Amino acid sequence: MATSSTNIESSNEVSIARIRRRQSAKRTYKDTDSLRPSSDPQVLESTTDRFIHAMADHQQIDTIQDTIIEGGDVTREREVRPTAKGIAVVIHHTDDLRASVHLRQPVVRVSMIDAKSGQHVKKTRPEICAVSYYERQNETIDYILPIQTQPFSPDKSGSILRPAWEESLIINDDSSKLYEENTVFFFEILALPTACSNWADSRQAQSWYKIAWSFLRPTRSSLVGRKCRLQLYSYPSQQAEVYPIWASHKMATYSSTLYVTVKVTTLKDQPPPTLRSMGPHQKEEGTISFEQLQSRPIGTTSSTSMAADTCSVPLHTSAWTREAGQSCQVPNRLHKVLHPGTQGCSALAFSPDGRFLACAGVSGESYPVTIWEVSSWTLVLSSDDHRGLVYNFSWSSQSSLVASASADSVCRVWSLERLAPPLTLPHPCFVYGVQFAASAAIVCTAAYDACLRVWRLHEGSVDLVEELREHKGLVNCLASDGSRSTLYSCDSVGEMCVWTINESAQLQRKVKVAEGESILQITLHNAGKKALIRTVNQLVMFDLRIDKVVHCYTSSSVYACCSLISPCGTLVFSGTKDGCLYAWRTDVPEAQPVRVTCLQKMDSISSMAFHPVEHVIVISSVASHQPMAVLVYENSMNNT
Repeated sequence: MATSSTNIESSNEVSIARIRRRQSAKRTYKDTDSLRPSSDPQVLESTTDRFIHAMADHQQIDTIQDTIIEGGDVTREREVRPTAKGIAVVIHHTDDLRASVHLRQPVVRVSMIDAKSGQHVKKTRPEICAVSYYERQNETIDYILPIQTQPFSPDKSGSILRPAWEESLIINDDSSKLYEENTVFFFEILALPTACSNWADSRQAQSWYKIAWSFLRPTRSSLVGRKCRLQLYSYPSQQAEVYPIWASHKMATYSSTLYVTVKVTTLKDQPPPTLRSMGPHQKEEGTISFEQLQSRPIGTTSSTSMAADTCSVPLHTSAWTREAGQSCQVPNRLHKVLHPGTQGCSALAFSPDGRFLACAGVSGESYPVTIWEVSSWTLVLSSDDHRGLVYNFSWSSQSSLVASASADSVCRVWSLERLAPPLTLPHPCFVYGVQFAASAAIVCTAAYDACLRVWRLHEGSVDLVEELREHKGLVNCLASDGSRSTLYSCDSVGEMCVWTINESAQLQRKVKVAEGESILQITLHNAGKKALIRTVNQLVMFDLRIDKVVHCYTSSSVYACCSLISPCGTLVFSGTKDGCLYAWRTDVPEAQPVRVTCLQKMDSISSMAFHPVEHVIVISSVASHQPMAVLVYENSMNNT
């Protein structure tokens, strides 16, 4: 009997062990069934207790079960923790998102939330800076703030339906928070607000548009340091917050996924200061101190790395070589080169008095705006305020203000007479054109949403006067006559609108210039009776009195990608894709284009500007290490 009793006890122990093993397995799979799986078996879903959906084979699950039974605690893995100082969240890309008019420059916002309380995870110490360098200025922030990526722009590589950020977000806090049971990472894909009919009163214009969201619990998924594919979920409404949706377990699957990596990282003790802080340890610092700024003369700036080359033959503004009424000459000598950006320059514009040149540089993800003094080619202003490609400049009639239109959905206005930050004119979309009216206080802008906007500038502020929606396509370009009382706006469907601009804008007429063909550029003749218009396929002179094309400058061998009329109105210049510059005479009907040979070979010409009172033309290109060329005319050489 004793032997039998011993065998029974042993068999009972084995049975109990098997029951415990089955119960632990049931607990594991019960937890993983708390959320609906994706229809794609390879999708790694971010559920509350899910192990790797596509990779969790029976051997891996058995190992986890043995760990639970042998260790007696499901948190055994959390006993071994990395020694790194911080947390890095790498946002990679998504699969194809749903096409929508709201899908514009999407970002990913990351939040660390406590699963029990629904509040942001507390910092290890309230005084540390977890996300931003300037958190220390607000002692009430005792939790880890949300952090987001830079906007994905359609002009970057890739499709807007499959945005790829490939950006690492740094959280300066104890990496052990990754392994805490209640830590949940929420990922929200948001988009910039779209255009609305009532800009001032619309709430949509002042908030993010919510596209989809996902989440991840690293402690239970064992996904720290691994690239994860997370199932996305839809928002039930634009007012919904992610935590209540997640807590309710009532989530609607969104037909796409997000790729992220959550890992531990070692932070640099003190990264070098920069103009725009990108991390919790990086200090913001300008190139000049506040004391130096106060003592600096008005109209100058601090030294900058984008300095001009030494000029051996300076141009003197006190004695312009072109007399009043004299015809412009085709430049025949390369005078000098400038370097406004490491990847070239996207826009150029001389001031009306000829003293200054505005340049829009391209340097990777930076788009510096620089203003040069022409007589000595010295830099007098430099700004990194823009976060997108600058398309166009416009100067006020007194040459005291300059405005820029950019892909970052902002138009900025700088003053050369006083030291102050530029005025910001916000838009819901790309800004393609800008033009000052006769009064320097009135500015008109052209945008991607087919809207023409009129703004009024004040001392330190700006008001939106009106929105004009007469165009049926996106408004590509603007131009005004000499008096700046008449404005011409052209769009992507080949239509031109003519406006009278005073305190507001009144439509005079609409003109069909090129049916169904996008108008990319318009430049007015000095007499104001004609306009040089560049479309996708042709370059034409358009008579504004009879609304007819009077001459075509495009030939099979010359394709214009940039053009202008000389200030005197006798020359037409065209830059081509192969980096060549051609010139026509407007007073010779059958004139053939003449190539300007003094221009060195460069990439596709993106912009050019002719000096208003000198025989000088400036050429630029957007390409790696492409300088800006300054071409001049000299009497001692034969005119090409």
